[in-house]
Amino acid sequence: MLALLVGALVQTACNSQDDSSRQPSTPRSIRAMVPTTTPRNLGSFETGNAWLFGTATPTLLPTATGTPGPSPTPTVTPTPLNAETLKGQLLFRSSRPLPAAYSSTSLSNLQVFNSRLFQGVSDNGNVIWRFDPVWGKLAPCDSPPATPTPFPAGTPTPVMLFSDMSRLLQKPASECQAIYDAAITAQTWSADKRFEVYIGSDPNGGRPQVFVIDHSTHTQKMVTHFGVGVSYDAVFAPDGYHLAFISQELGQDNLYTITRDGTDLKRLTRLPGQAWTTTWEWIKRPTWSADGTQLAVWSNKVSGARQIWVLHADGTNLHSISNDPRPAEDWDPVWVR
Repeated sequence: MLALLVGALVQTACNSQDDSSRQPSTPRSIRAMVPTTTPRNLGSFETGNAWLFGTATPTLLPTATGTPGPSPTPTVTPTPLNAETLKGQLLFRSSRPLPAAYSSTSLSNLQVFNSRLFQGVSDNGNVIWRFDPVWGKLAPCDSPPATPTPFPAGTPTPVMLFSDMSRLLQKPASECQAIYDAAITAQTWSADKRFEVYIGSDPNGGRPQVFVIDHSTHTQKMVTHFGVGVSYDAVFAPDGYHLAFISQELGQDNLYTITRDGTDLKRLTRLPGQAWTTTWEWIKRPTWSADGTQLAVWSNKVSGARQIWVLHADGTNLHSISNDPRPAEDWDPVWVR
């Protein structure tokens, strides 16, 4: 009898376990005590507390929000130095002292062993400067050299062979020098490269005169016919038809214009109202502005030092842009066009 009773209890337990395994699981109810303002009775969970049933909602941790930092400063790209960026500006040679930013700081550093390697330096050691007619500013043509990186302490001093230094000094690294040289050459040609102006000997008297050659027909024409004075420094205007040149026909240098056909000869200097001294004065190297409305030359008039003078194409409004830089001087202007 006892055996039968134990067997029945075991069977019932097994059936109950099987039934629970076959039933779908349901989420267990949870209860949590939430404090209230009612005084709590330590002897009862129901008094002074609330019962909550259901699935616990997880507490979300706060998400860190990144604080934006300062915007990076944009890198300014320097304007490239070329004939297009210098168009309309007047370049000239000068013996003016360079601003402090162009000075060399250490001759022992190969990067700055000679500050002239970074400027517009001509073969005779003079720097190319530029004048901006729009802003009326004078400045060295090339940009200041980059600040050199000093050698670490204890680094042996680099050695440069004299032959290497001599070679570098003979061929300075200057973009502006190349632009200047190209502009000098370009103004002896018409814009279409058909006509070229040059100085040749008069077949009748041997005096230097202005000639124009037409490369399309391979013919040449003597444009000037002065009797005693030499003519030189002839250049084309941007229109490819007018010329400017210097002649000593009147005993001193004077600036003239004429057409390539030899017509419309005009003298633009020593006109009434222009102040010139009675001593010998030079007028050299005429150059036309990009729009053909102005000319520039160098002259020693008034100050006695070489300075850059600008005037209208009809000879009026003659004025100096050099501001009397003595003892430094300015000369050999060329307008980039």
